[in-house]
Amino acid sequence: MQIIVAQNKKLIKYCNTLRGYYVKSIKAIKKYEQLQQENTDLKHENKELKKKNHKLNKYISNIFEVVSKIFKISKERIIEEIKKHIKEV
Repeated sequence: MQIIVAQNKKLIKYCNTLRGYYVKSIKAIKKYEQLQQENTDLKHENKELKKKNHKLNKYISNIFEVVSKIFKISKERIIEEIKKHIKEV
């Protein structure tokens, strides 16, 4: 009888240990799912920002093109002047 009681105590202790691992696993899985969703959201946001960046680059390029034609100044000179002005500020 004492052997059965001792084995039951060991079994209860082992079950409690397994329960602790289970709880930690559930927390880790939830954290993984949360991070996976954040990663997906960030990828989507990054894609949108790349689109906007491309549009802005095209817009700026067109502005340089127009300004260089109107004032007969090269794009490189315009860029140099902008950099010079930024350093002064």
